Amino acid sequence: MGSHIEVQRTTLVLVSLVAALSLICTGLGVALNKYVVYTDADTPPTGTEGSTVATTMAPTEPWEKEYRLPGDVIPIHYDVYLHPNLETDLFSGYVSIQLDVQSPRTYILIHTKLLEITETIVVSDDDSTYFPPISRAFEYTPNEFWVIEFSTEIPTGKYTVNLKFNGNLKNGIVGLYKSEYTNDKGEKRAIATSKFQPTYARRAFPCLDEPGFKPTYKVSLVRPSDGYIALSNMPETKSIPDAPSPGLTTVEFEQSVKMVTYLACFIVCDFQFLSGEMSNGKTMRVFATPHQKDNVEYALEVGLKITNFYDEYFGIEYVLPKQDMIAIPDFVSGAMEHWGLITYRETALLYNNITNSPSNKQRVATVIAHELAHQWFGNLMTIKWWDDLWLNEGFASYMEYKGVIVAEPDWDMDTLFLTDDLIPVLQLDSKLSSHPIVVPVTHPDEITEIFDAISYNKGASVLRMLEFFMGPMAFQEGIKEFLETYKFDNAVTLDLWNILSKYANGLDIPLIMDTWTKQMGFPYLSVTKSGNKYTIRQQRYLVDPETAKSKKLKESPFNYKWEVPVSYITNLNKEPEIKWLHMNDDQIEITVPDEVTWVKFNNRFTGFYRVNYPEDVSKVLSDLLKTDTNALEAADRASLIDDSFSLAESGHSSFSVALDMVAYLTNERHPTPWSAARSSLGRMKTLLRDSAIYIPFRNYLKSLATDPALDIGWDDDDSHLSNLLRSTILDFACDVNVDDIVTAATNRFQQWIQNPGYYLSPNIRTIVYKYGMSSIGNEEIWKTVWDRYLQEADVQEKTKLLQGLASVQDPYIINQYLILAKNDSFVRSQDYFSVLQYISGNPIGEPLVWNFVRDEWQYLVDRFTLNDRYLGNMVKSITSRFSKQVQLDEMEKFFMDNPEAGAGARAREQALETVRNNIKWVKNNTPIVESWLRENGWIQ
Repeated sequence: MGSHIEVQRTTLVLVSLVAALSLICTGLGVALNKYVVYTDADTPPTGTEGSTVATTMAPTEPWEKEYRLPGDVIPIHYDVYLHPNLETDLFSGYVSIQLDVQSPRTYILIHTKLLEITETIVVSDDDSTYFPPISRAFEYTPNEFWVIEFSTEIPTGKYTVNLKFNGNLKNGIVGLYKSEYTNDKGEKRAIATSKFQPTYARRAFPCLDEPGFKPTYKVSLVRPSDGYIALSNMPETKSIPDAPSPGLTTVEFEQSVKMVTYLACFIVCDFQFLSGEMSNGKTMRVFATPHQKDNVEYALEVGLKITNFYDEYFGIEYVLPKQDMIAIPDFVSGAMEHWGLITYRETALLYNNITNSPSNKQRVATVIAHELAHQWFGNLMTIKWWDDLWLNEGFASYMEYKGVIVAEPDWDMDTLFLTDDLIPVLQLDSKLSSHPIVVPVTHPDEITEIFDAISYNKGASVLRMLEFFMGPMAFQEGIKEFLETYKFDNAVTLDLWNILSKYANGLDIPLIMDTWTKQMGFPYLSVTKSGNKYTIRQQRYLVDPETAKSKKLKESPFNYKWEVPVSYITNLNKEPEIKWLHMNDDQIEITVPDEVTWVKFNNRFTGFYRVNYPEDVSKVLSDLLKTDTNALEAADRASLIDDSFSLAESGHSSFSVALDMVAYLTNERHPTPWSAARSSLGRMKTLLRDSAIYIPFRNYLKSLATDPALDIGWDDDDSHLSNLLRSTILDFACDVNVDDIVTAATNRFQQWIQNPGYYLSPNIRTIVYKYGMSSIGNEEIWKTVWDRYLQEADVQEKTKLLQGLASVQDPYIINQYLILAKNDSFVRSQDYFSVLQYISGNPIGEPLVWNFVRDEWQYLVDRFTLNDRYLGNMVKSITSRFSKQVQLDEMEKFFMDNPEAGAGARAREQALETVRNNIKWVKNNTPIVESWLRENGWIQ
């Protein structure tokens, strides 16, 4: 929206007369400047929305030149009043912003976006009779500023800016927005809710929307009096009925602690809750729609355990007087750490053991642990600017595992970390299109873009490595001091390193960790062996080193060398030893006793690097896996598998080594090595699908999967790890067409189609829906599943059904699915990109969804905006299996025809690099795999 505004001509004339003739008293002049009235009929001033000057001339004004706010205007406190009208889908409000103006200036900048600001008043807090003379106030849309320009320079001091504004609750699902759900009576119910990170608070109220500012807040929300409640970060203090009119109630909340704008949260809803008491005596409440209230029991249980653990681990008691968590029907992210009122997508908070799978349960536990960790990392301690985002997200992504270990000690979360976080980000960080953990950002699109796997997964992975070589007690003590030092304050990465150095036994933590956070990528360690002596060198790992030779690489402050903690175990010593390979070392040597029969480097895959063994050493390790699988922990088995396939793909090793390494899988009974193998083997299967050796290769995969799948069966037990393994192996067995398993899945699907009351274990439902639909799905069956999806209330089950619907093999039905999914009354906006990705995972659907995205690109941009990082990532995801030059040509043309990428700019680079690598993989490795298949009897 935005107002087209200018001071009315009559006002300007009158003010000029006052100044020139001094015939009117000062009080009248004050009054004229106090209320600045604008109308849509006025011509917008230079630089506002609708002006061509701002886009055709070089920036001249300070608000045109910078996206950042000046550092000498500091917000101290906000009084925020908001009235979301659930009937009109509009909201109105006013905000009073107390500012500390620390140097004389002629203008003040406030962030705003998609708001209509109707009144601007500035008053001096030091002299209540002084209203700084406003010459104009207008929106500079390109930089999302409300500019208040004064006719004379105002002195330093405290000022209050009062702004009235209006907005729309239907501008997507960020900012302040409307969400709807259907209750158990079939009635549509509306709520108002908010999501502000990273730069969306300015969509709800004018504010100084940067993380370096930590003011306090006093919030008032208007709700319908009948059946609705209002929630915010702090407890409610007062409810005023019939304010501002009959049928409405104004709810006031306690003044908040100091916090950044993106942590503020405003909700008006009719939800219900369960509550419990934390060990510190404070209350935790978990809210959901009334018919799903019972599904918050697990969230409350683990939330209490994890918060109690964090209180003790961080050495600082949770500081707010209450902790609420709430499941929102429409939510763009998995969750958001609003202080004291954490918001979640329903699938990330609600759990029902009758209908939800073990992986659903794990997802709920890890997301809760992640968001609760933010109450310290990110909320209590806040980053100064977004280039240190990883201090928030990397820490929360690592701490979530510690939290879940306490809540669910039998889940072996540290090993599950490998396939959930470490291995996927190693694949991303091996590309030229990656970026450092600490990366400069300015534009809102760039800020949104870095909420990615590098900030989250790599951040968590290098912290895991740091804790490993420091030791857990030293690491914890350093974290305690860091939080105590910077609570209610802002910090940067170097602050953390300096404090941890005190506990690191002489290690230079700033230098070590800068090599991992200030340059992208990671090393692989090249191992050579002579007798009982191992020589180790490091080199940057790139999945496509040949292309890198012909391209100018991004500069690195450390020339792509790292401070590497080389850990190792042997058959004689299962306690890891560490020897440092410094970035200035050419090599290091490790000598082991003569009695040692095997050495495994990078113990438990704690280091963010790969290890390339000579073939004879790899053979010793692969033979060990066959003869004594449990001689190595599951994490070490997974690292051998993932390293061997990755190093083969990059040409540093051979696929014969990698395929020998997984020959033992028929004995494997831990989900992590199986998941690592499945990821690598599944990628090979996809890339070989158009080759003459596809069927022999698939037959080889069937040989790996058949016995484990038949052995583990379809019935769940009480072991979380066993159930995760079951779903992994059965899904893999169906994917490689193990006849007995596909038949069993199809039979279960057919019985469920014929009898909707037929019980399917939640752990196998996605498998049954996917492969049953793939085997026998037709228009009638698809319509049956679609109708059940529309009628289904459980959000986890709806996700499983969406995946099943995407697996049909009829192109006509898939095209109809693409059309139906555009209707957000069928598929919520939060789930839309997931549907496109599910369809792209179906070989029949892949070209159809690619054509759809290109044909409907403008629709997608209009609906989601280029600032939506999920839009950019969706394109990367649906093209990730492309392996033909014609597909690469189509991508390049599409990107050329649509050059504005917004928050998807880096995702486009990564997408193109992935496809180029896929094309090379097919060309270079198909003959190698064919040779291996012949040598091993899979091709006669």
